[in-house]
Amino acid sequence: MNYCTFLYSHTNKHIAHQEQKSAIFCLCLTCFHLYWVAGSVKFSLADGPGKCAGRLEVLHGGEWKRVAKSKWNEKYSDNICQHLNCGKTTGESHPERFFQGSGSFVSIVCDRNQPDISECVKSEQNTRNEEAVGITCENHEVVFLKGSESCSGAVGIRQNNNTFWLSGSNETWNSEAAETLCQQMHCGGLTKFSSSSSAGDISDMTFRAYRCSGKQSSLFDCDKVELPDHNETIAQVECSGKINVSLSEGCWGKVRIFAEGKYKGVCADSWTEEMSKTLCQETSCGETILKVRKPPPRALVTFKSLHTIGNNSSLRESTFVKTEKRERCIPAYVVCEGSAELRFPASKDECRGKVEMDYEGDSLSVSRKVLTEHSNAICRKLRCGHAQHVAAYFGSQDVVEIITELKCSGDDSKASLETCSITAGKSSDLGFLQCSDWREMVLEEDGCKGEVAVYSKAGRMLVSSEGWTETEGNRLCTDLQCGPFKTKREVSGADSFWNKTFKCPNDGKAESIWDCETETPPSLQRKKLFIECQDRSKVSLSGYCSGQVRINSSPVCNKNWDIDYSNRVCQELNCGNAFDHSDLPDAKSRLYVSCDQHHHVLGQCHRDEGICQSSVSVSCYKNITFQTTEKCGGQVQVNYGRNWKNVCVDKDTLKNSKLLNSLCKEMNYEYNTNARLEKINEGIYLECPTDYKDIKYCVKAQPCGGQTHGLIIECAGKPQKQNFFM
Repeated sequence: MNYCTFLYSHTNKHIAHQEQKSAIFCLCLTCFHLYWVAGSVKFSLADGPGKCAGRLEVLHGGEWKRVAKSKWNEKYSDNICQHLNCGKTTGESHPERFFQGSGSFVSIVCDRNQPDISECVKSEQNTRNEEAVGITCENHEVVFLKGSESCSGAVGIRQNNNTFWLSGSNETWNSEAAETLCQQMHCGGLTKFSSSSSAGDISDMTFRAYRCSGKQSSLFDCDKVELPDHNETIAQVECSGKINVSLSEGCWGKVRIFAEGKYKGVCADSWTEEMSKTLCQETSCGETILKVRKPPPRALVTFKSLHTIGNNSSLRESTFVKTEKRERCIPAYVVCEGSAELRFPASKDECRGKVEMDYEGDSLSVSRKVLTEHSNAICRKLRCGHAQHVAAYFGSQDVVEIITELKCSGDDSKASLETCSITAGKSSDLGFLQCSDWREMVLEEDGCKGEVAVYSKAGRMLVSSEGWTETEGNRLCTDLQCGPFKTKREVSGADSFWNKTFKCPNDGKAESIWDCETETPPSLQRKKLFIECQDRSKVSLSGYCSGQVRINSSPVCNKNWDIDYSNRVCQELNCGNAFDHSDLPDAKSRLYVSCDQHHHVLGQCHRDEGICQSSVSVSCYKNITFQTTEKCGGQVQVNYGRNWKNVCVDKDTLKNSKLLNSLCKEMNYEYNTNARLEKINEGIYLECPTDYKDIKYCVKAQPCGGQTHGLIIECAGKPQKQNFFM
């Protein structure tokens, strides 16, 4: 039905004929669209959840245009509502938001000399970040269902914070009205309708009644009637459909409205922070919302907007404004704190390592700053006891997106991470956390083969063979980066045993060997477990007992490398101890290595891959060789895998016949016949303790500079073999 009623002139007096055109009020019932004609300009409320609420638009220059909020004066809102026969504005401190629509903007700014609002409309050009004016009038009303299910229950009507109930009188409540209501609520078809006795204090309940023909699309399109007797009953309805609001990824993602049998998106224009909090609570995803890192692009959606009926209402009781055609907009998107899960990455370690957080589908490392500030809370959250220490992460320190800040209430000793706000940003400050309940599983022989042992704060304990099958073996070998499982066997012998056994779940979801740990202790007839994996952590040097360090042909990064690591390499290769290590600059992908005291071979150490500026080169004592600058004598020089350097000694060396003879024998001669000192500018120290057995271990990785003493020596005797220099 379309009709127009003349309202009043500028002087607020009712007019009696159409020739005075200063104000005309029009109502379009079929499309929830009201408009008011002021002079030559029409005003309307569009895309709202009812006739008296929506986005303010002006018919200007032959097209409907939005009104710019930045220049809008709220005193005009009452004027608009009154002219649309919708009362006054609600005056809410947090006004309702509506679908923003599209198209051009106009501004409305009137002065005292412009009594006709139609004279105040001006086109706007600079509207890049402009927002459209939305108005909710006090006569705005929405229908809702109050029941245990989303599409069934008592029929209620909400208007300006007042609740009315639809009369269950037989005079108006019938199948036509019930069918209209189900369609209006996007709840499918009618299943059944009834009426029930009103509960509580009847005097506090107000009723409404509408007479529908079955052709209307909304209850409010039906004729509103006054009934002398409502029989003190409330209309009840059960529709065939279901309404549910959820997030596409569980506790984060796009807002999805399940209606009419399908999941459909909703625009972010009307979505509020309070709606986000409510949705997080209703989906058991916590009470705090997190900052969105990856806002979604514009996409096709089915619903323009969602409008709640009160502060304590469920989102499924909301009013949904559906598009006549699918609209393209920014979808509503929420990240609940319940989606942000902390964890140690699955590995041979438990309760120590780099800490990661799942955030919007990505695993982001946690910064050392955050680990330092919240170490105890994180250890408690992960059920790992208390914090023992925090350090810089041993691996790559590239600038990447990580968790840079956690803001929590309370001090770290008592704080809960459930209500913390989380900030992500670009940084290289990666951290390493060790909690008191840390433990690590290793193979004792070479990293990929040996007796299975667990190291923890309690020390070293062996793992019982009970329950171990190929499944557990494969899981452990994978965690150790040793390829598939090869064989296992039992080993007898008394030792301290880990007090738990291992059995992986049948669903194959164990992410590390620690997911297979059970509470069952081993039996008294326990035996040690020996496992061999198919691959090896093969450690090598590019030359004979010297050169670039490699694990399975991959160069090792020089970061955090020390002499203890070098000794492990040299000893593993039967090259004695390490004499020295140095850097080989060349930015490529390398293996980062970090060893603990209980790692006796490099293959047991922690490894990570990343871009490194320099690899490491090691020289072992077994690679050290000596020569003289002339045959059978001359300046003594030493080489440890790089180039020849002069040997420098102190004055007492000439009295040390054992050292001089040892030098000659090392160069394959029999003994020393003569020696003297000569000043040199640089060289490498040669200094032996009294109980030395191998002259190579007398070479010190310490240069001597300035005016120092070089050693000139003469050797005698037939050479024992040819001297090859590496």
